[in-house]
Formats: sequence, C-alpha cells, structure tokens
Amino acid sequence: MCKKALELNEKLGGSADFKASTGWLKKFKPHHGIQELQIEGESLFGDKNSANKFKENILQSVEEKGYSRDDVYNIGETEVNWKALPRKSMASKRKYTAPGFKVSKERVTAMVCANTSGTHSLPLLAIGKSKKPRCFKNVS
Repeated sequence: MCKKALELNEKLGGSADFKASTGWLKKFKPHHGIQELQIEGESLFGDKNSANKFKENILQSVEEKGYSRDDVYNIGETEVNWKALPRKSMASKRKYTAPGFKVSKERVTAMVCANTSGTHSLPLLAIGKSKKPRCFKNVS
C-alpha cells in the first residue's frame, strides 16, 4: 500500500516530501476504515500436560537403559508451501469476513534428523510431488 501511495502521490502531483512510511500507513488505515482480516487459518494448541509427561517418560527410559545423548535422535518434518497465498487482507470496517480460497497443496516436504547431543545429523531428506509416482507405476 505504501508503494502504491507513493505512485499515486507522484501521478496526482502531490508534495515532493511525502513519505509513505509504516507510521503513515498505521494512521491511514483506521482513518479510511480499513482493517486487516484473517482470510483462513486455524490455531492449534498442544496438550502441555501430555507433552511434559511424555518428556519425563522418555528421559526416564533413556536413563534406565543406559543410553547417552549420542544415542537418542530427533526427527522433524516441515513443509514449504511454495504456492501459498497470503492469509490476511485489507478490507473496509464494514466487512467482517473475507472470501476464502482453497489452499494450494503445492509443497515440498523436508525431514531433518540429528542426535540430541548435536554431534551427528543425517542428510536432509526432501520429498517433492511427482505427476506419476513410481510406486503406482502398474496400478490403474
């Protein structure tokens, strides 16, 4: 919006010392009835009690069996949605919702794995999406 404001200022022959800063934008939005709406999303809350109990159980099990931090590995999975659209939009104060859209499933999944002491890590595993996966080669 700031970039567009600068363009419009120039086209309309506005003041040469006009600066469309973030402060200007913060004042402009409420003055003109523009608000930021969440387009789509969900919030997830983990069960902290269960997580703490699991942590205690795993630490106890590791100690009982005599494992070291070099023997315990952690794997994390993450996705990069490279065609995802923004989840927020500017709208008039008269609007309470924004039209949603189907979220793109175009993504790359990555898995990272390392031991707890940080002395050994496995190579990054990246999983893409194929039009014709090999596992379904002879399946109709």
